[in-house]
Amino acid sequence: MYSRTKRSSSRARPPPSDKGTPRRSLIEADSFRQAGDTFVVGVRLIGTGSESGLSAQDRAFHVWTFRGQKAIRLEFFSRESDALEAAGLSE
Repeated sequence: MYSRTKRSSSRARPPPSDKGTPRRSLIEADSFRQAGDTFVVGVRLIGTGSESGLSAQDRAFHVWTFRGQKAIRLEFFSRESDALEAAGLSE
């Protein structure tokens, strides 16, 4: 699981390198489940390597929590069962 939170840092960071980044990438939502103010979104991750030109696909799950119309939390999971458990849903 990966949780995105806002952090502040006084250290300067070097700019990101373009080496190894995908030539083309896409995140496509293909399933949605709701539990109150929380949504589990199944996504397909699709990319093409910038150097190799090879295509790759993967599957992941995002858990979004809302308060009113604002997203207040976003978590990332590689397994659907973990995402459903985090959202209070079970298969």
